[in-house]
Amino acid sequence: MPYCPKCGKEYEEGTVFCPSCGNKVGGYSNDQFTASSDYPTSTSAPKVLGILSIVFGALGGWIGLVLGIIGLCIDRERRYRTYNIVGICLFLGWVLIYFIIIIVGVVNGAYA
Repeated sequence: MPYCPKCGKEYEEGTVFCPSCGNKVGGYSNDQFTASSDYPTSTSAPKVLGILSIVFGALGGWIGLVLGIIGLCIDRERRYRTYNIVGICLFLGWVLIYFIIIIVGVVNGAYA
């Protein structure tokens, strides 16, 4: 039985639309899937942006924030939005840590 190229769910041969997501699947099989303007050729860009957002966000860099925001704007299927949100939250966690370090330093007189 073939699988939907959009959601990956199995459908019966001869079906025109995927019963799970409604994607047009009639006439295409897994082995003979032909890319056209109706079907995305690559869904890896949002995933890559999300993973890079997590990596750079964990390192405390602004790049993690920027990539997370770009990833949220690009990913319309909400498939990898969690990766982008985690990257942004990691960056914000580092900002909070930096802020706490500065407050502790000021209170202890290290910056006086």
